[in-house]
Amino acid sequence: MIAPVQNFLNTRRQFQALADAVKAGFPIDPPVLTRLIKSDAKGRVAEARWRNNAVIVKQIAADDPVATLRALEQEHDRLRGVFPHHNLYFAAYLATSAAQGLVILPFAPGIRIDEVICGAEPQTRLEIATACAVWLARSMEGQRSCGSFSPDFWIKSLRREIAGADLSASDATLLNAVVAHLRKLAPGLRGGPVPRGPIHSDFSSQNIFWDTQTARLTVFDVQGESIGPVSQDTARLLCDLTFKRLRDTPDIALDRGLCAELRAAVMHNPELDHPDPPAGFMDFTTGYRQGMFLLGKLDHHLGYYARIGIRNWLESVPCP
Repeated sequence: MIAPVQNFLNTRRQFQALADAVKAGFPIDPPVLTRLIKSDAKGRVAEARWRNNAVIVKQIAADDPVATLRALEQEHDRLRGVFPHHNLYFAAYLATSAAQGLVILPFAPGIRIDEVICGAEPQTRLEIATACAVWLARSMEGQRSCGSFSPDFWIKSLRREIAGADLSASDATLLNAVVAHLRKLAPGLRGGPVPRGPIHSDFSSQNIFWDTQTARLTVFDVQGESIGPVSQDTARLLCDLTFKRLRDTPDIALDRGLCAELRAAVMHNPELDHPDPPAGFMDFTTGYRQGMFLLGKLDHHLGYYARIGIRNWLESVPCP
């Protein structure tokens, strides 16, 4: 009984800390918090009521919240000129308090895309995957460029996380196999012209909502602009959805570690395609993202499916 009590007390403390920050940040017209959604190293998130509407209040953990909020506001203002676009939206901030690192966001219409996709007909799955791809392409709006790919940066990042993790012998073997495979892929990609642009950096199902009544896709949690390889967002999304599809439908077809139908739908978008060698940027990034996903889910049920995806990636992505 000790752990549940401690969790309850910690939730109360985090809720109160966020409530105090909200009162300090919005002294005249503060949102009224109703439920703490999460509290972690990235910050705190809660449901709230504000001006008779349901909203989300987020406090971003940052060394310099003023600079962080300034970057967020600039990126949101840029995207206001891009969305809405047909049925594609993004959740722009309603208000901010830079000193407290607070952002008020609209409440999500619809439900998370993983909750839709995992029980949907093939046509709906492909419609949502295609909409995600179009959103990503649209979000770059004239800022897509071509950069020089540095595989060593990503390999070192993964190795650092592996070194700091408490791994079983089997997981250590599997993750070190990913690193070895990435090293074999690296020479053919090093310095290559990789498509890059403004990326979301957390483009996964928890931040993407689908309204089944209107076929409207809304993306949340857009932070300050981060320039990186386009494949970072596509691989993050596809890894997340693949492992959840495997959980619900274990016999789905995989292609290079990813759900074959969803990978094909996303990569069909010419703005996201990578005209590269057979084992190119997308395959490299998929391996990296799968390794990082597993490291974050070692004791979570999705870790089991991440291991399946990684093994398929190791077997099906050829080395030059």
